Amino acid sequence: MEDNYTSKNNNSIFSSKNIFLNSLEKKVKSLLEKTDSGALFKVIFDFIFKALSYLFLVFGIISCIINIFGDDGYFANFDYFDLGEKLLAIIGFLIGLITCLLALYVIFTIIKKRAEQLKSSSYDGILSYIYKVSIPVIISIFGEVFSVIT
Repeated sequence: MEDNYTSKNNNSIFSSKNIFLNSLEKKVKSLLEKTDSGALFKVIFDFIFKALSYLFLVFGIISCIINIFGDDGYFANFDYFDLGEKLLAIIGFLIGLITCLLALYVIFTIIKKRAEQLKSSSYDGILSYIYKVSIPVIISIFGEVFSVIT
C-alpha cells in the first residue's frame, strides 16, 4: 500500500515537472524565434528611441518652465524694467517660448519618425541590422536634431 502511494506521488511530481519544463521550453523557443527573426532587436531599438523622444519632450518642457520661473529665470530680474521694456520683454518671451516649444516638438517628431522607420526596416542579421540600418539612422537623427537646434 505504501509503495502505491509513493509511486502516485512521484508520478504527480514528474508530471508537474514535465508541465513546467514544457512551458519553459515553449517560452525559450518563442524567445529564440523572436531573436532569429529580428523582432526582439526591433522592439528594443524602437523602445529606446521612442523613450528617448518622449523623455526629450518632457524634460525639454520642464527645462523651459524652470528657466522661466527659477531663481535665475527670465522673470527674476523683471522688477528693474520700465513699462515699455516690460512690454517688449513679454513679447520677446512669448516669441521665445513658442519657438522653444515648437523646436522641442519638431525634435520629438523627428526621433519618433526615425524609430518607426527603423522598426519597419528589413532584418538580415544582427550585425547587418546594427551597422547597415541602425547606425545610418542614428547619424541622420543627430544631423536632423542639430539642424533644428542651430
